[in-house]
Amino acid sequence: MPKPVNNIHDKLEESIKILPAPFPNKVMSIYDELIQEGFQRGIAEGIEKGIEKGRAEGTEKGIEKTILNAFDNGIGLDLIRVITGESIEKIEDILQKNERK
Repeated sequence: MPKPVNNIHDKLEESIKILPAPFPNKVMSIYDELIQEGFQRGIAEGIEKGIEKGRAEGTEKGIEKTILNAFDNGIGLDLIRVITGESIEKIEDILQKNERK
């Protein structure tokens, strides 16, 4: 009695066993190439997402620094809001978080 098949890899292996020679080796080579390609795509997508996240965090830090510098130099909250495009609430949160208010 055949063993139960739980995942796609097991299903593929079971299906390949019934193929005549030399097809099993060719199919597994193609399968391995597809796995490798998927792995490489996954890494590339992960790197791209990491870069995007880093850019977003960098932009956020830049805005925070601008708010703090402007406030420290006597610029009012309304003008900081216009310059940064951030809400008064967010500006106040940043100032409070950085012990400026």
